[in-house]
Amino acid sequence: IHTRYTRQTNGQSMLTQILQFSRARNNDMYPSIRAGDIVLGYRLDKEFEKNDVVVFQQGEYQRAGRIVAKGGDTVTLDESGALLVNGTLQYEKIPLETLPCEYGTITYPYTVPSDSYFILNDYRQEQRDSREFGPVKASDIQSRVISLLRRREI
Repeated sequence: IHTRYTRQTNGQSMLTQILQFSRARNNDMYPSIRAGDIVLGYRLDKEFEKNDVVVFQQGEYQRAGRIVAKGGDTVTLDESGALLVNGTLQYEKIPLETLPCEYGTITYPYTVPSDSYFILNDYRQEQRDSREFGPVKASDIQSRVISLLRRREI
C-alpha cells in the first residue's frame, strides 16, 4: 500500500477522519438500528436536516437519534403523544407513540436554541433523548449515519 493512503494524522487514519464506525449498544433507535449493529457515519457534515439520523455525544455516552427540529423551531409534545414542530403535527413511521418525559427538564412548547437540534429516539418508549436532557449542540454531533451493518451474535 502506498504510504499516502496509510498516513496517520494525530493518531487517526484519513479514513477515520471522514467516516465513523460505532456499535449500537442498545435498542433506542429500534427498529431502524438494533443493538449490535455497526453504524457507519459521515463525519464531514456540519449542517443537518430534519429526519437525519446522527451519532452524538451526550455526557459520557455516545448515542444515535433522529433530528426532529433544529434551532429556532418550536417543539410541542402533548399528553396524547402527538409531536408538533412549529405547530404542524409530525407523521412518522415509528412503531410506538411519542410520550413526554416524566423526569426531563423540558417544558412545552419548547423553542430549540440556535446551533442546536432536538433529537428523539425511534423507539419512543425509551426516553434517553432530548425529552430528557434537552437539545443537542451542533458541536456534539459526531456524524450523520449513512449506512449500517446488521450484526448479531458474532
